[in-house]
Amino acid sequence: MLHITEVKGSLTVSFCPRIKSLKGLGPEVATVAATSVLSDFMSTRAMGRRLAKTQPGGLRKIGSEVWISSNPELKDLTGLEGLEEVNWRMTISNNLKLESLAALASLKRVGGGLVVLDNPSLSSTSGLASLQDVGLHAHFFWNIGLRDVEGLSQLKAVQGDVAIVASPMVTDLAPLSGLTSIGMNLVLSRLGIKDLNGLGSLSSVGGLIDVSENWDLTSLNGLESLMEVGDAVHLINNPVLSSFGPLTRTLQVANAGIYTEDNPNLTLPGGWAAGVRKDFSLPAPAPPPSVPESTLADSARAIKEHASSAAIANPVAPRDSAYGAVPGALGGKSDS
Repeated sequence: MLHITEVKGSLTVSFCPRIKSLKGLGPEVATVAATSVLSDFMSTRAMGRRLAKTQPGGLRKIGSEVWISSNPELKDLTGLEGLEEVNWRMTISNNLKLESLAALASLKRVGGGLVVLDNPSLSSTSGLASLQDVGLHAHFFWNIGLRDVEGLSQLKAVQGDVAIVASPMVTDLAPLSGLTSIGMNLVLSRLGIKDLNGLGSLSSVGGLIDVSENWDLTSLNGLESLMEVGDAVHLINNPVLSSFGPLTRTLQVANAGIYTEDNPNLTLPGGWAAGVRKDFSLPAPAPPPSVPESTLADSARAIKEHASSAAIANPVAPRDSAYGAVPGALGGKSDS
């Protein structure tokens, strides 16, 4: 029997009120079973047009995007255990009972954006722990039962955004310790974090940093390597935030400044005011001191005179060729 291993276009599982898993896409079930699982939203003929090839084994590659959305009984993603690559976007959203991403343990690359949105029963991202490359964004929004960001532990550089929003039980950013650069924005909002420890390797953010509405955040410790922000740093409505940590010591450039608002316990450096964007960039290097032309002329004349005196006091022995001294010039005896 033949099994789906690759889909040229998109795989969409949406508004399927009875689906509890994607087991039909696994290696143990034939193609016909897989298409019947998907028949709630896509005809067998349409599915057939999207198939690139079939052979023994589970689904390994999606040529475009994966969209798994609004399936109220879906509890896990069983059936996607062999999936290694999604060429474009992967969206997992609004699945009321989805508890686990463990079936995505083989996924290594998402060429576009990864969006995990509004899955209230999802407790862990650890099933994504093999993910090494996200071509654009990594967005985790409104997963209120989420407790970790373990699934981002292999990411080194993200070209777009990294956004983790409205997961109040996420208390630890340590899995992000390998992240060195973000091409666009870093958004950390409505989390249970007390500091930013875990972001110690992050050196640059191309867009803005938004740290807002984190009720337990007391310090920005963890940004000790951050040197450049392409846009601004926004610190808004963090009620117990009291320390910038290393930020104002290590940050060299924030092109649109640092903006603070509604952080009542945050002591601002002298000259800063809440609600006012503070320019923050390295001062231009001081120009070298100017030297009068007369001084330069005097120095040149003195150097020339010194060189002439040295030549008279220490005459150079004459040479009879370009390759050696005249015999006896170095203290030896002449053969003549």
